[in-house]
Amino acid sequence: MILHFYSAITVGMPPVHLYFEEKLNIKVQFNWKRLVFRSCVVIISTFIAVTIPKFSNGLNFLGSGPSLLIINITFTPFLYLLINEE
Repeated sequence: MILHFYSAITVGMPPVHLYFEEKLNIKVQFNWKRLVFRSCVVIISTFIAVTIPKFSNGLNFLGSGPSLLIINITFTPFLYLLINEE
């Protein structure tokens, strides 16, 4: 479960990291603020994954079919709003 969790963080979290780093005025170049922020996110996520019972069942469910629906339903309007914002 932990291997799956860390690979999901590696693949799925960079857009979230970049969004919040922009909101917190953290530069895109590597620096200590970026390292601390991303480390805290991974530590908090790991704590949640380890403390919630049956967390792997939730990851399996989200990783199967609904993720495609969630991506298409949520991100398409957000991308549309981002494009029209400029």
